Amino acid sequence: MAREEEGFFDDLARGLADGSITRGRALRLMGAALVGGALGSLGIRGASADPKGCTPNGKDCKRDKQCCSGNCSSHGRCVGGGLGCLPNGDSCGSNGACCSGNCSNGFCCASGRVGLSNGTCAVPCRSPADCPDCGPPHAVCFAVDRNRAFCGRRVVGTCGPNGSCPTGQFCAFGNCVVGCP
Repeated sequence: MAREEEGFFDDLARGLADGSITRGRALRLMGAALVGGALGSLGIRGASADPKGCTPNGKDCKRDKQCCSGNCSSHGRCVGGGLGCLPNGDSCGSNGACCSGNCSNGFCCASGRVGLSNGTCAVPCRSPADCPDCGPPHAVCFAVDRNRAFCGRRVVGTCGPNGSCPTGQFCAFGNCVVGCP
């Protein structure tokens, strides 16, 4: 819960500083956060602190003002930034549940990343040129099977049973590789 609250207040402060959120909207969001927190402390779950009539994350939109989160993506969907969205790494059931707007294979991941079965969000690649500089060492494109490859930094050990590696790593032909964040 503290992680979500910190992200909310950080986003609110940034929005006020760069002018993307008006003072009135900031006050409404703060009020909604206070009401939601109060209801939650009383054990009332499922109560929405979103403004009445707003469009929830994952639904179609044309303008930021339509979305409860205040963020209409370039693809015309309400995404992230609002109260109650899930941070990267959390389990999800739909794109609208994630602050990033990307629910991949059941995990919230940053845009352009693919969720793997162990919760790792990996950068897909076809060559090292597709990999971001997540150094040191510089990223390499590691093949995981005939059809998929992901950006990684280094081999750190062998894969466990059924090709398992800890979160933040992926299995590439028997070796656990640290993925690019």
